[in-house]
Amino acid sequence: MTKVKCRRLVVRYQGLFDFEGLYHHIVEFFESRYYDYIEKKWKEKDFSPLGRERVIKMAPEKNLTEYFKAEYAILWNNMDVHTVEVVRDGKTVELTWARFELTIDAHIEVDWQQLGKNRPKTTKLFNEKVIKREISEKYAEDLILEEQRFADEVKSFLHMEVTRLDKTV
Repeated sequence: MTKVKCRRLVVRYQGLFDFEGLYHHIVEFFESRYYDYIEKKWKEKDFSPLGRERVIKMAPEKNLTEYFKAEYAILWNNMDVHTVEVVRDGKTVELTWARFELTIDAHIEVDWQQLGKNRPKTTKLFNEKVIKREISEKYAEDLILEEQRFADEVKSFLHMEVTRLDKTV
């Protein structure tokens, strides 16, 4: 198995936001694109007098073919988390105030079923010489665009400035 990294994107935010809404928005983004949403870790602890620390590791994955798989490694690190009650349109709403960093790493896993495990040298040669171009031009390029779309969706949810892409994913 070989993993071809696409790139890393980081979204940083500080302020009030709907944590539960953003969490569901993230899950919906991947499920609507037929990813298997996997949550590897959810940890909360007292961090400072200002608030709690919350760390969430997400690992959505999708089989592209019987040989290629798209995978994300998302680390959502929230610091100084505390709940605030806000009145919106005459209703009291609980929002979260926090500083957070959302790190998004996307990669293509090659030979995810280990079809070439009995012939490692031949498989390595095949991956590096024969299908390298297909990986970079077809799968990696699409995954980079989808990763950017995901970061834009998170920013849009938070009402941050977003740079839209021409190609839709």
